[in-house]
Amino acid sequence: MAESAVAFLLEKLGAFLSSQLDLVVELDINICSLQNDLALLQEFLKDVDARQRDSERVKVWISQIRNVAFRAEDAIDRYVYEVEFQKRRGGSSKKTANHARRLKIRQELGTEIQGINKMLQKITASRLDFGIEFRQSDEGEASHSSKILHKVMPIVEETDVVGFEQDVKILSEKLTIENPRRTAVSIVGMGGLGKTTLARKVYNSDDVKKHFDCQAWVYVSQKWEHRELLQSILEKLVNPSKQEIAKMNLEGIENKSKEYLSTRRYLLVIDDIWDKLAWDTVRGAFPEGKDGSRIIVTTRREEVALYVDPQGFLHKPQCLDERKSWDLFCLRAFGSKGGCPEGLRKIGKQMVSRCAGLPLAITVLGGLLSVKQKTKVAWGKVLKRITYELHEGEDGQNIQRILRLSYDVLPDYLRSCFLYFRLFPEDSEIDAEELIQLWVAEGFIQERGQETMEEVAEDYLEELVDRSLIQVVKRNSTGGVNKRRIHNLLFYLSISQGEEEKFLCMNVVGNHLPANNVGSTSAPRRVAIHSKESFSKNSNSSWLGSVRSMFWYSDYSFQQSINDLKLLRVLNIKGSYIRRLPKEIGLLVHLRFLGLEGTYIETLPSSIGMLRNLQTLRLGARLDTRDNNGRQLDGKVP
Repeated sequence: MAESAVAFLLEKLGAFLSSQLDLVVELDINICSLQNDLALLQEFLKDVDARQRDSERVKVWISQIRNVAFRAEDAIDRYVYEVEFQKRRGGSSKKTANHARRLKIRQELGTEIQGINKMLQKITASRLDFGIEFRQSDEGEASHSSKILHKVMPIVEETDVVGFEQDVKILSEKLTIENPRRTAVSIVGMGGLGKTTLARKVYNSDDVKKHFDCQAWVYVSQKWEHRELLQSILEKLVNPSKQEIAKMNLEGIENKSKEYLSTRRYLLVIDDIWDKLAWDTVRGAFPEGKDGSRIIVTTRREEVALYVDPQGFLHKPQCLDERKSWDLFCLRAFGSKGGCPEGLRKIGKQMVSRCAGLPLAITVLGGLLSVKQKTKVAWGKVLKRITYELHEGEDGQNIQRILRLSYDVLPDYLRSCFLYFRLFPEDSEIDAEELIQLWVAEGFIQERGQETMEEVAEDYLEELVDRSLIQVVKRNSTGGVNKRRIHNLLFYLSISQGEEEKFLCMNVVGNHLPANNVGSTSAPRRVAIHSKESFSKNSNSSWLGSVRSMFWYSDYSFQQSINDLKLLRVLNIKGSYIRRLPKEIGLLVHLRFLGLEGTYIETLPSSIGMLRNLQTLRLGARLDTRDNNGRQLDGKVP
């Protein structure tokens, strides 16, 4: 991730130098020196062996590089902000004062860049003190081959996963058997066993669909909220307007669902439920319905399944045997069950055996190797790493280590894209078009020939699918990814990595950073608000000055002062009761993405026209697409 920060900064410095023609010679030289030092460190980072990255000393060195890159980026962005602010003040009487102010901020930038250069030189010189050796890595080969392979390799959908044929048959029979009582069919097992995949295969089968009048799928997970759960059920069934739901209390939401289901034979999936209280929260919304209504429950805890329905059917999928494990691996790595070359079978089977029959581990391993060169040398390196990582772990630990390995070997241009998933609520289905627009706005996408940024971003998304790091929920008519989600275990991996690398921060309450970020040398660059806690603008919010992206998924109205978010590139407000944007929104000169879907905003301030870097404007259904001066606005800004 430090390499991503350095690469992004190098691109920014080049653009900055070409746009700021009036820089004094000394400052220009300092910035060129900064570019050279960063380019050297970028090459060092590419060569740091994956094992060395696990060293605490190396982590400290990499963290120092990342923090300095962030500091330099902040200095450049603040300079651009201040210059733009002075331009907007205008007026002949202020011309002299503005010129003096501009000279001052240019001097401040020069002083800051000088200090950063000295820090970088110390960091470069200290690498030997940290015991950092440079070895030839095969990541370049992997990233290059992946760009070719994923265009020709058939996409393996979740429904193609092998090993569940008998399970699907058993569960389908239990769901469609003539039994007037509303019963639960529970799928119980450890994380990574394929419970959700199995449930989805049954849920989407033609025989099951024909048997029921209506179906709905609700994710629960470890962190849930009473109203949010009930509201999710109602939205999946009836799809009422946001205004209608806002007027309902909990009892009203529950009764509306009950009323709808009472005359229908329904099938509901309660996915990833962890505790009994979550069931108590939603059970009142599920009447007996017409004869034969069913509920599918997926959980890691057998006692929860028995609590939902003591007389229900309990199904415990087994780990895959050796043959099915190999078939699944080949399907993911080669696109067909018999696609492995004879010369790689021995190495491949050694790696698959370490997955202990867990479908998620096998799937991710196959995705990892699908983008590697099909040679003994390339596969031998992966086997060596797996052997090193798993020499003493138990099955539960091994799957986490395999998932971590799948992240470690990602080419750097995909790491930020993968960690970005954590900014969305857990278990959410994410619109691919929105995700691509966000990646472009963040600057994650590298230029490639004559292709547009969006076309390259689509390839990034497909590559993550090929690597089995994300799941395709829905494709559009042309075969492109339309909706996607991420497995819970990979979701939790993105949490730990994202927070460790200061990529993002979650669970901010009252403008205070969580405990694990307090005292950090660098504040997180992205913040997501998912909780119902208030985000007070009166609290200490100085750390927000470095935030580049704000995701607001809370029902609370967005109240944060724009003055605290001067360097913001992305502002995504969803489902908030906000009714208007502050006119100060026009001060966000770096803003590239503004999302307002699911809000109560009806008109936009005229200052929206001052956002000269805005690329994407996603509007809510209630919004009049004219600003308050009557000018027409498009959802996509050229």
